[in-house]
Amino acid sequence: MDDELINLQVLTNHLILANYHVTQAMNGMEAIELLEKGERFDVIVLDIMMPKMSGYEVSEKIRQMYPPHELPVLMLTAKNQVDDLVHGFNAGANDYLTKPFSKDELLTRIRNHLELTKTTQSFGRFVPLEYLEFLRKESIIDVKLGDHVAKEMAVMFSDIRSFTTISENMTPQENFNFINAYLKRVSPKIREHHGFIVKFLGDGMMAVFPNGADDAIKAGIAKLQAVHAYNEHRIIDGWQPIRVGVGIHIGHMMVGMVGEANRMQGDAFSDNVNLTARIEGLTKYYGVSMIISGETYYQLENDDFHVRYLDKVVVKGREVCLMILMG
Repeated sequence: MDDELINLQVLTNHLILANYHVTQAMNGMEAIELLEKGERFDVIVLDIMMPKMSGYEVSEKIRQMYPPHELPVLMLTAKNQVDDLVHGFNAGANDYLTKPFSKDELLTRIRNHLELTKTTQSFGRFVPLEYLEFLRKESIIDVKLGDHVAKEMAVMFSDIRSFTTISENMTPQENFNFINAYLKRVSPKIREHHGFIVKFLGDGMMAVFPNGADDAIKAGIAKLQAVHAYNEHRIIDGWQPIRVGVGIHIGHMMVGMVGEANRMQGDAFSDNVNLTARIEGLTKYYGVSMIISGETYYQLENDDFHVRYLDKVVVKGREVCLMILMG
């Protein structure tokens, strides 16, 4: 974006010749409107001096929508004073380029920021953005061993019934394909209902829902619906349909980073976490798809769920009787 048409055209020509797709905005308000409409960009090149809104103001607006690691902002300026640079960085800019600039420097800086964004996105596959937000970290580089949050949360365990029996009839490659096909369908249901997956457990997973029991129940229902749709495809392709078990409980727990300095991973700790795993195991005994604890039921804010009483049990490792309900 640049208020000087000649500079804007020169900048555009440099980028197009480097095989970038360019969208021009003649002022800051136009740029913000494009973002608000859902337009997706990899890098914003932003002039400081523009009509209606300064580059600083535009950058601040951008940061209200996207963090620096997700949408880099490269500022162009004719000024090179320290105060101006500090002002730009405080407004959310990732980098600065003083005019007149060389084509090579411009393209090098853009390429570097694109690579950094890709690297951050790759890290996000191992430590998802939801996890970072939960730990109140801006980026993966801020995460340290021992970082944690302790609060009351709903936790979900789930796995595939008789997975060992099913996998015995598959090659190792077919096993990988099967697990990934299954997880690809059910994992998004956790995110869609404001939860995040703490870790995968072979054919299963553990997920937490910081906002309470309702989100966990909705995610569990959505997961079972996704499995039903997946089974329709499996039957058509000549594969055996699968069944899964889901256990949900709510209680106080700690979620954070464990391991050692050179190898960390997310995990959750609490007697309530262990109890949830036991509850999920009961789905096999009772022959049902989802079981929730009595504590989970009493924490529900939505009374539209169809829940029936199942039993009172004492699970392994617990001395108190546990009321369980079928979702």
